[in-house]
Amino acid sequence: MEHPDNVNTAGAPASHPSRYAPTHGYLWDPWFVWNDTRLHLFYLLQPMLAGYDRVHVAPRDRPVIAHAVWSAASGWEECPIALDYTETRYDAERIHTGSIIRRGNEWHMYYSGSGRSVCLATSNDVLHWQKSRENPILTPDPQRYGPRWRDPWLYRDPLDHKYTMLLAAQSLNASANTSGVVGVARSADLLYWEQEDPLDIPPWFEWLEVPELHRIDGVWYLLFVTRERWISAAGRAHFQATGITVEDGVFYLRAQNWRGPYREVDRLFPPHSGRYTTRLVTTPGGEKWLWSHLELDGAGRPQFELAAPLACTVAPDGRLLGRPFPDSSGSAE
Repeated sequence: MEHPDNVNTAGAPASHPSRYAPTHGYLWDPWFVWNDTRLHLFYLLQPMLAGYDRVHVAPRDRPVIAHAVWSAASGWEECPIALDYTETRYDAERIHTGSIIRRGNEWHMYYSGSGRSVCLATSNDVLHWQKSRENPILTPDPQRYGPRWRDPWLYRDPLDHKYTMLLAAQSLNASANTSGVVGVARSADLLYWEQEDPLDIPPWFEWLEVPELHRIDGVWYLLFVTRERWISAAGRAHFQATGITVEDGVFYLRAQNWRGPYREVDRLFPPHSGRYTTRLVTTPGGEKWLWSHLELDGAGRPQFELAAPLACTVAPDGRLLGRPFPDSSGSAE
């Protein structure tokens, strides 16, 4: 699905990016936005402290939102930290995953704050960010959603032009490992949000992390990641009946309507790929890139860096495929 509010178009890049690993910490949960021919990467960064190295699992207790930029001319460049902690209650304890959308000349970053809330920061240049005085912008409606509420992702509806926010959320009346839903909130101005019923998905998960939605060839693809321990008994039975490996990883559900019902599910990558949070990013030239952070290397050791993008295509049967670009290295997914 095209996201005109996320892209300031100026033509397709002449080459494809390489992998990226920050020099001073561990990377996970990336999100992206184009500005002309420059691709801006935002991600959760656990700064590397004394005694930590890449052969041990990265601590994830207090990440900041970090920033890097890629261009075909210059490759990767690290930027100053985008968002750090403040003493305000809404993000003094925790900053977590977000996404960015553009309205006019202003960029809006929505991110997960403390207390299961959605917070906002804005920028005129994608480099310097100012947190909103109205934070938190959104907290879950207790009549509609449980208290766990994070990972906002936004797009602008091509039909009514409203901004739609999807969230990793939980239903009110379900057992723990069947309560995962994708929450929905909508807005005309990116400030005032009306919460709506979650997307129609089966009760197969405790969490659908970092959800995002794309319309490709008339079909809606709901991408998300989940852990093996978050897949319910009903989900496991369905996966086994359809030949899907029950394992941590990247999944997607398909539907003809963006609200669902979503019943067709598949893995995006083969088992043991080491890939977790994955984003589908459309370039200004129309290419579709799949970006993933790697949790494990080929030997099963913790890695926590950004893999080089894969080309996203759709198979004749509607499955999403990720393949290396001709100018990159790596095996086909």
